[in-house]
Amino acid sequence: MRPLRDSRSRGRPGRQAPEKGHIPVLDGVRAVAVLIVICFHDWPAVGPERYSLIGKLAVWGQTGVDLFFVLSGFLITGILLDSKGSEHFLRNFYVRRILRIFPLYYMTLFALYVLCPLLRVSAWVPLKQSFWFWVYLQNIPMTFAPSAITGPGHFWSLAVEEHYYFFWPFLVMVFDRKKLLRVVALAIAASLLTRIVFFHDKTFYFTLARLDGLAVGSALAIFARDGTGGLARFVPWAKGLFCGLGLMLAASQLTLSGSRLPAVQVVKSTLVAVVYACVMVLAIENRLGRIPAKMLNGRILGSVGKYSYGMYVFHPFVISLLSWAGIRGGVPGLAAGVLLTYAAAWASWMLVEKRFLRLKRYFEYGSGRRVPRLAAAQP
Repeated sequence: MRPLRDSRSRGRPGRQAPEKGHIPVLDGVRAVAVLIVICFHDWPAVGPERYSLIGKLAVWGQTGVDLFFVLSGFLITGILLDSKGSEHFLRNFYVRRILRIFPLYYMTLFALYVLCPLLRVSAWVPLKQSFWFWVYLQNIPMTFAPSAITGPGHFWSLAVEEHYYFFWPFLVMVFDRKKLLRVVALAIAASLLTRIVFFHDKTFYFTLARLDGLAVGSALAIFARDGTGGLARFVPWAKGLFCGLGLMLAASQLTLSGSRLPAVQVVKSTLVAVVYACVMVLAIENRLGRIPAKMLNGRILGSVGKYSYGMYVFHPFVISLLSWAGIRGGVPGLAAGVLLTYAAAWASWMLVEKRFLRLKRYFEYGSGRRVPRLAAAQP
């Protein structure tokens, strides 16, 4: 991939090329994703607050999962393309993913299914109902047999990403970039077709119905490394789509939310993924404007982005705890939820996750090439 010049020479500070490793602005984007998801789950879905401005914006928070998917597709595909052909290519990728994701995930399951019943905080869950979570298949019964499963509902997105991590590295290893783009197109088509064939509310959780966000992000990573200008050449398109398509989706969200129109349900996720891909292009190329760029590159959102995986995992439990304590609703309740969720994620990072991440040094990617930082795998 041809290196991009530092945009500071042209008066646009902060732009970073994907091949230069960690891209700080994407920490801010990741922070936005987890914050709007928390807002969606924490803001009351009934009563007058639902119809306030924040209430209407909170509904859009469900698309934070789509933003996570686009981010994961972009970052993971970048890692795979940059390390393709190196020694222990697949082994290093999978071990590093395991070290990033599994400790917190299985610690949470152990607490829910073993410790809580022992402490009489909750009832025992039969193994046949919890089994799906232990093997990352929870989104399948959630789609086709919801009564057959008991567990953290928001973990469906972690299953989708884990399925992506399982098969995508093999396709990157076998195909060149041109063929990978064809696979991306097929994945998007498969998502649309799946939502048509299995049209019902729970299709939202099914892997085949949610490949489009990951595929769009993967396409961005491929284009960023094709040697013909990278993502900079897409800036005019990104601006146009962000303004036009973004406004259209915002209007439909305010006017059609809850209508469950078939056409909207089928195409919504794909269109949202495209809008978020445009946001990523503009963010990486520093074309979002001075204030948004300063916020996304700032310490606050950067810190939230760093702990976003833990925040995604813990936020429903924190919300439930606050609700039990009578703290729910309005801006104060939302602020309390965000702060306590951040604290829980920080503690998890310091006490558990960081210790496992240190082991990554034994599984560095080959050829001395620096690669983009691994994404925190969230909804």
